[in-house]
Amino acid sequence: MDNDRFRFNLGVALAVGSIQLHLIILELLNMNDFGVVVDRASTALNLLSVALELLFEECVDGAGREANGEINPLP
Repeated sequence: MDNDRFRFNLGVALAVGSIQLHLIILELLNMNDFGVVVDRASTALNLLSVALELLFEECVDGAGREANGEINPLP
């Protein structure tokens, strides 16, 4: 795998606007000024559920890799 590329496997719900929320999260990963994208409290709250879902999936994946001895736990 290239060090400058990341692969994302995103399961996107069929709810209206769900794809847009996932795209905004990906956009935020490459930004320093979140205020450009997150312009309302309602947008932030909608994005929070998607961001938490992605974080949870990454934590579960990391725990699985640690259990399989693929990565070392932090000291």
